Formats: sequence, C-alpha cells, structure tokens
Amino acid sequence: MSEKDMKSQYTVPDSDAAGTHEDELTRGKKIFSGEEHLVQPGKAEKKKKKKKSGEINVVRVRLTTIAVMLGLVIVGGLFGLKYINQVKAGEAEISEGVKSSLKSIANNTEIMQYAKGMKNDLKQVLECIKAKDVDGAEAAELSMKKNLAELKKCLDPDSLTAKALGAVAGSQLESANKLIDIAERGTADLLDPMIALMKQYPLTELKVDGGFNTTLMIEYIAFLEKSLPEIEQIIGELNSVDVSLFDTDGKIAEYTEKITNLYNTYSPYIEYLPPIKALLGGGEDRLYIFAAQNSAEIRSSGGFPGACGTIRIKDGVLKISDFTSCYNMFYFNAPYTAYVTDLENKLFNHKLEATWDSDFCPDFERVAEIWTLGYEDRNGEMPDGVISATPVIIQRLLSFLGSITLSDGTELNGENATKFLEHDVYFKYLSDSSQASADYVDQLFAETAKTTLSLLMSTFDFGHLTDYLAFFLESVADRTLMVYLRDEEEQQLIRDAGWAATLNNDPMNPELGVFVSSCAASKMGWFLDIDTQIGTPTENGDGTKSYDCSITFSNAISFEEACTGGFYIIGMYNGGINVYYYIIAPAGATIDYVSSTGYKGIARETYEGHNIAYMLDETVWYNSTVTINIGITTAPGANDMGYMQTPTMTAYR
Repeated sequence: MSEKDMKSQYTVPDSDAAGTHEDELTRGKKIFSGEEHLVQPGKAEKKKKKKKSGEINVVRVRLTTIAVMLGLVIVGGLFGLKYINQVKAGEAEISEGVKSSLKSIANNTEIMQYAKGMKNDLKQVLECIKAKDVDGAEAAELSMKKNLAELKKCLDPDSLTAKALGAVAGSQLESANKLIDIAERGTADLLDPMIALMKQYPLTELKVDGGFNTTLMIEYIAFLEKSLPEIEQIIGELNSVDVSLFDTDGKIAEYTEKITNLYNTYSPYIEYLPPIKALLGGGEDRLYIFAAQNSAEIRSSGGFPGACGTIRIKDGVLKISDFTSCYNMFYFNAPYTAYVTDLENKLFNHKLEATWDSDFCPDFERVAEIWTLGYEDRNGEMPDGVISATPVIIQRLLSFLGSITLSDGTELNGENATKFLEHDVYFKYLSDSSQASADYVDQLFAETAKTTLSLLMSTFDFGHLTDYLAFFLESVADRTLMVYLRDEEEQQLIRDAGWAATLNNDPMNPELGVFVSSCAASKMGWFLDIDTQIGTPTENGDGTKSYDCSITFSNAISFEEACTGGFYIIGMYNGGINVYYYIIAPAGATIDYVSSTGYKGIARETYEGHNIAYMLDETVWYNSTVTINIGITTAPGANDMGYMQTPTMTAYR
C-alpha cells in the first residue's frame, strides 16, 4: 500500500465546505471516543459477530493471543499517526484516542487482516491436529507463517509504516516487534516439532494390537516435558511487553491470564514425567507384576493380593494379561534369595515367609522385592517391577471413564464401585443366607478388573491426560497405588516422585507411619477406622520438635452385619478385627514414650533405621476402640510432622 493510499484511506472528511478546524478536531475526538466510527470510503460498517469460545489448548491460546496483540499494537500506532496528520492533536490526547478507538477500526487495516488470518490459520491447525489430519495441519501452518511474514514485513525498519510508527509511537512499535518475535519462536519451537512428531508417530497408532504403543507415548511425553518450560518462558516474555497503551478492553491481559492458568494446570506434573517414562520402559522390553490387593483383607502395604496379573512391554507395545490367583503367581514359600531376617520374623510373626503375605511389612519396596523373587522362583523370569492397587482405583477410574455393568447385572460407577467390591458383594453372595461360592465372587472381581481396564484402553486419549495424571497422583499419595522398579536408578525416580510407598526417609520432612494388618481370615478390613491425631509441637532448645500423638483404632461393624455376615465375612472373632499394629517414627526421629488402652503390651524395635512400636494379635471388638498414645521427637531443624498410614475404607461406607 503506497503512502498516498494510506493517507487517502483514513483521511477524516470535512463536515461541510465551511467547516472549521475546530469542527474537524471535535469530530476527531468523537471518533476516538467511539461516538463516531471511521470507515473506509464506499464501504458500509459491518457489525462484528460474536464467536463462541471453546476449550482452549495451551498452544492455541498462546499464539491466538499473540495474533490479537499484534493487530491491536499496530492498529493503535497507525491510527494515532493519522489522527496527528489530520487534527494536530498533542501526544497525551493521541494516547487517549488510541485507547478508545481500537475496537471501532480493528477490521479496517491491512495489518489487522494479517493478524486475523494468522489467528484463523492457527484455529485450522489445531482443528486438524484434533482430527489427526497432519497434512491439513501442515498446510494451515504454512498459511499462518505467510501471514506472520507479512506482518513482519510491514514493520521492517525501512518501511513507511515502521518509520511513521517510530516517529509517534515508538513504544508500540517496540512491543509489536517483541510480539512478532514471540510468535515466530512459538511456531518454530512448538507447532513445527508438534506436526513433525505427528508425522513420525501418528496418534491413530496409540492403540495397537490390543495394547498401547509405548514408543509413541514416550515421544509425546518427552515433547510435553520439553514444551512446558518453553511455554513458561514465553509467558514471562508476554508479561514483560508493555500493552497498557492499547489494551483498551483488557483482552490481552485476559488472554495472557488464560495461558498462565493453562500452564499452571500442566506444570505441576512436569516433575513426574521422567518416572512415567521410566515406568514405560524407556524403549526397552519390560515385565511387571500387577497385584490387585483387597482392602477388606487389610495389610500394612495394602491388602491380600488375591488376584494378580502381568503388564508386559515388548517391542514397544504394552499389554495387560488376564488376572489369576496369587497362588498361581508365586510359590507358597518366599525364596531363600529374599533373605527374610530374624528381626522380620519377629516383627511380622513369620508372615514374610509366605510370598503372598509379605505385604504384612509396611515398606512396599521390601514387599515388592519378595514378590519379584517369588515370581522368578515360580516362572523362571525376573520381573522388572511391581504395580499394586486396591479396589479404590476402580472407582476413581470410573469417575471419569464412565460406568460398567457386570454379568450379574450390577452397574459400577464413580460413586458405588468400592462399596460393592469391598462390602456389598460379600453380603450379597457370601452371607449366611447366600448359596453362592467364593469362586463366583472371585470371578466377579476378575471381571471387574478386566472390564475396567478394557474401558480404559478403548477410551484412552491424550485429551484426558490431566485426568489420568490427577487419578494417578491421588492414588499414589494415599498408598492405594504403589510402584516398585527393580533398577535402582529408576527406583530413585519413583522415590523422589513419592510413588514408592516406602518408609519416611527424609528427616527434614518427617511423617509418622501408622500401619495395620488383619491377621485372621475375614473381610473385616472394611470396618476398620484409624484416627491419627498429631499434637502441637514443643520447640526444644536443640532445634528438635516433640509431639504428643494418639492413634485410635475402631470397629464400625453394625450389630446386624455382625449377626448376618457369616464366617467368611466376620471370621473366627465373630465381628472383631484381629490385627497387628505398627507405629513407625520418621527418619531421624525417636520414640519418647508409648502406651495403649489395649490388652497387650507394646514392644519396641529398630527396623531399617526407624524406631518402631508394635503390637501383635490385638482385637478391636464390635463397638469398641484401641488407642495408642505415643511421643515423637523429630530431627533438629525438621519441618512440622505429618503422617502416612494404611488406607482404610472409611470414606467409602
């Protein structure tokens, strides 16, 4: 566009032949205040149509914002220049005029058309990505790059536009150039590699041959891992651009805030991406034991592993086997290579000598070590790790996957799955009045696990990534999901992420361990409640903190349930819960005193460097409690003490 054309296109016409300079100035002010709109000669002003806002992708929001910013910056500068040429206003008045008139002229500049074209191209890019149309995404991105190049050409230092803007709106020109630079780098650093990744690893190949393509998953996770810091950097750069002069309606600040909020949605997960990649094998073949632990048969590290399967990654494809009884997975006796010690036999009453009972130990790393050795002893192949889960994860998965229906007609969903699997199914099929068998109930458990996993695999999509991550992190936080990798370096990643369910080994962030195991065959774990209270710390002169704590165990079974449950459910104690208790001091802490309202004395030992107070064969009877009072002094300089414990079913009753 020539200088002459630019001048004629936006010249403010005289109101009449006898119009004065004062009239011209008044009309100019009306234009800037929005009372009167400036339009191109011969064209009727068009009303803008509202666009519906949809779900915003991080990349889309960021680049769309840049496009809008570019248009507003440049339009503001140009219109300020025309106003100077026509009405000879002062600098302060120009700034006010720019602020008030941007909306009315946004559709009437060549530069804004480039910015809008760039925005529309980006929308097309992202729609194609969502539809897995790589060719369409690539074509739309090419068009977007052309629009961006035209914007950059308009602001070339030797161009008329740049010289004019530099004369009256240097700060706006500087902001525009910064935004163009951000847009170019955003395209090069995010969109280009994203499209290249989709070409090499099409998302349509995520699920292959009845399993997951782990090579593809690792590549996309690596892309997310690399992109989040780049997005964070660009947010900082956007915040450093001065947009106060032309952000008339707060849209730029609003878009930047949306980018920041979306970044904040994903950024908490970035530290977990390396251990996720390790868990996916890092490109190597893997074999994991998948143990389904039953919280109704509660153990310190979960519950009895009644059903076990395997997760195998081979040639980049992950598959989950059908579940079978733990008796088919391990030999009864723990192998001699587990080296169960005399102290462990004393603490856990010889339970660790049976492979499937090793979860009487509250340290899941030790439990998983014995399970992997037991699997190798039986099957001749050493697993690379263990993933253990309680039935709670079924309910958490169904809360965002949907519902499933079992062969007996029961519908399980995100509200009722845990209660059915840990309580209702037993009273329906295994109470005194029922004629069903334990084998039938086991089949329902296996069916539930298989159907839920099938639903997960059939619906898996990166669009639900935050759902999967939130589910996973919630489950590892309360020990309903536990992970062990045999490789020590990889296991350290698991520990650092907080997924290992090991004992507290950080003296500066102490957690009191409260663990319980039901030692009699029953389903009474459903009724066990644990109330852990940590008192206000006393600051000691040596920098340590002392706490008075109480842990109360109670039995929530009703009289009716105790009468009708039957032996399979209520066990040999007729509704009492016969348990082992373990109260474990944090790393670097000591037990000062311990007492109990129970009937038996409390023993004390040191295990894996931790002070432990424990009781064996204590019973919590119907409508009764057992309370342990204990004093703990933490290491010098430690933060306030928290606690971790065996997960109970209290919240699901």
